[in-house]
Amino acid sequence: MELQGKVWIGPDHPTHSWAVGTIISHTDTVLKVKDDAGAEFEVARSGAQMVHASCEEGVGDLLTLGDFNEAALLHNIRVRYFKDEIYCGIGSP
Repeated sequence: MELQGKVWIGPDHPTHSWAVGTIISHTDTVLKVKDDAGAEFEVARSGAQMVHASCEEGVGDLLTLGDFNEAALLHNIRVRYFKDEIYCGIGSP
């Protein structure tokens, strides 16, 4: 079975705590992934968390994230910061 997609690298990514990694190969126990900078990492398959597409874009309302976890929250804030969209909320008034 071919495994494709993106998973979270972390919480010990060297520069981002959590980062998005694209799966480049896998075994029964380990996923080999590459981050946006091209660095390669190994993620235990048993603990791998898939990245929902909404988590990559950066959303203004955190409740619209496809997955709400530490990795998604921190990544969303980082993405919005670099877009100079520093404010986000939780739910609409």
